[in-house]
Amino acid sequence: KTLGSPRSRNARQLLGTLSGEERNLQLCNLEALEQVNRSRPGSVPDLVAPYAMKPEKVRGNSIEVDGGAFRSKRNWFNIRFHCEVDPAGKTVTAFAFAIGDAIPKDLWQEHNLVAEDGEADQ
Repeated sequence: KTLGSPRSRNARQLLGTLSGEERNLQLCNLEALEQVNRSRPGSVPDLVAPYAMKPEKVRGNSIEVDGGAFRSKRNWFNIRFHCEVDPAGKTVTAFAFAIGDAIPKDLWQEHNLVAEDGEADQ
């Protein structure tokens, strides 16, 4: 539903320019953001780093993230998820996730996690 929204027009266009595995990963990242937003109202998740603590595993249309992170209100939290995408790479067909604890700030630099995106984020 999120990608179907008129506000997501740019995201839809950008997804269309990506290769299969990268497109699937980005589609699953968007699904993760939406699921976190729905499960934790007021959390305002804005970025997913599926590789933050451990590399993600991509097998065809299946993505397994065991050491991911998501950013919310300039803080990072652990997340795991399993995502399946249809063969055309346009729709998430299955998604399961678990949110973990906050990631201590002293680990952020080591894992390339930033609190903000720059001047536009302030």
